[in-house]
Amino acid sequence: MHILLAIGVAILTAGATGAQRATLAATEPIHVTFVKATFEEALGSLARVAKVTIEIDRSVTAEVRQQLINNTPVRIAGATLEQTIDLLTRQMGLSYTIVDTRLVRIFKQ
Repeated sequence: MHILLAIGVAILTAGATGAQRATLAATEPIHVTFVKATFEEALGSLARVAKVTIEIDRSVTAEVRQQLINNTPVRIAGATLEQTIDLLTRQMGLSYTIVDTRLVRIFKQ
């Protein structure tokens, strides 16, 4: 059984900034540790806490979705939600786009 441990997650939401590129509403730093979490579990946890929707495109196989993000604990401290998503997607060889302040789409490069 995969265990997901989130420690000290502090994500608050703020209004959109009006920048040309869409940015996520959640701007507070994240402090989280993932232990034996799959890629899908890690993203699901982030989405729930940040109150955003993270869609995983059909181009991402079930095998990738269920792959462990690392065999050792992954600790993230002081990163934004976008930085955290960027780290996880790059680690899995994937890309993402921010559709709007509350929606991120993950896809295969």
